[in-house]
Amino acid sequence: MERRVGCVTAILLAAALAAPVAAQDQSQASAESLAASPACPQRLAGTEAAHVAPAGDPTLATDSSTAEAPPPACTLAQTAVDLAAPDQVSLALDSYKYAGGAAIPAETISNDTPVSDKRGKWGGEQWRPAILQALGFTIGQNAYRYATEEKTRKAITLETWHRYWLAVTGLHTWSDGGKTWTVYVAHPAQGAVFVDIWTEHDPHGVLVPFGSSHAYWISRWKALWWNAAWELQWKFGPFSEASIGNVGLIPGKLGANTIVSTVTIGTGLSIGEDMMDRYVIAKLEKKTQNRAGRALLRTWLNPDRSFANLLRWKHPWYRDTRPSLRDTAP
Repeated sequence: MERRVGCVTAILLAAALAAPVAAQDQSQASAESLAASPACPQRLAGTEAAHVAPAGDPTLATDSSTAEAPPPACTLAQTAVDLAAPDQVSLALDSYKYAGGAAIPAETISNDTPVSDKRGKWGGEQWRPAILQALGFTIGQNAYRYATEEKTRKAITLETWHRYWLAVTGLHTWSDGGKTWTVYVAHPAQGAVFVDIWTEHDPHGVLVPFGSSHAYWISRWKALWWNAAWELQWKFGPFSEASIGNVGLIPGKLGANTIVSTVTIGTGLSIGEDMMDRYVIAKLEKKTQNRAGRALLRTWLNPDRSFANLLRWKHPWYRDTRPSLRDTAP
C-alpha cells in the first residue's frame, strides 16, 4: 500500500512539474512590443523643444497644430510620464509596462510607487485567489504527509475530537524535537511561499522592487501577518498537523520553535529572494540572451517564488516586474 501511494504521489508531482503551465498573459506581450517601439517621438520632441526654445522666439517652438497625433498606446504611456515628476519618468514608464499596458491613473503615481491594475473586488488585495492558492498549498502538504508518513496514516484512523483537543493543547515547550534542517530551513521555506502568495495578490506591493520604499515594507509587513495566520492554521486549524495526524498528542512533538521560525525566518527568506532578484538575477540576465539560462537563473535563485508561481499557474521563472523571456531570442 505504501509503495502504491508513494508511486502515485511521485507520478502526480512529476506530471505537475512537466506539464506546460498557462501561457503568459497577452497583455504582457503587448507591453513588451510597446517597450521595443520608439517612445512617443512627437510628444517627447515637443517637450524637449519647450525646454530649449529661448523666451520670445516663437520660430523655435513646436507647432502643435501640425504635429502628427501619437498612437493610442503611446498616448497612455506619455500620460503616465506627464503625471510624474521629472525624476519619476522612468518609474512611470516601467509601471505602465509592468501593469500590462493599462493606463496609470494619477493617484497611482505617488511616492514613487507603481500600483498594479489587477485588484480585488473592493479595489484592494485579491483575497479569493490568494486564499485558494494558500489552501491548495496546505492541502498538497498534507497529501504529501499522508503519502510518506506511516504514523500519519495510522493516526487518522484513530482520530476523535478528544484526541484533537489534546493535540492542540500540547504546546508546552520551545523545541519540537525536529531536525535543524526541518526547523530552520524547510519550515521557513514554507513560510516564504505563503509570503509570496500574498505579495502576488497585493496590488500595492507586487510591482515594488526590494528597497527602502514605504510601500515595499508595508506590503511585507502585511505578508508577515498573512504568513502567521496560515502557520497557525498549519499547526492548529482544520487542515493542520493536529487535525490530520494529531501531531502534539505525544509530549514534546509540538514546539513553538517551528511557529516562530516559519513566520520570522520565512518572511526574511522571501525578502532575501527579492533582494537577490533585484541585485543579482536582474544584472546577470543582462549578460546573456539565452532564454534557458535566464529561466534557470530566475527559477533556481528564487526557489520559493518559483513554487508560488506554479500555484497560480505561471511559469516558475515568471516575474510581475519584468517582461517575459519571449522578448529576447536564445
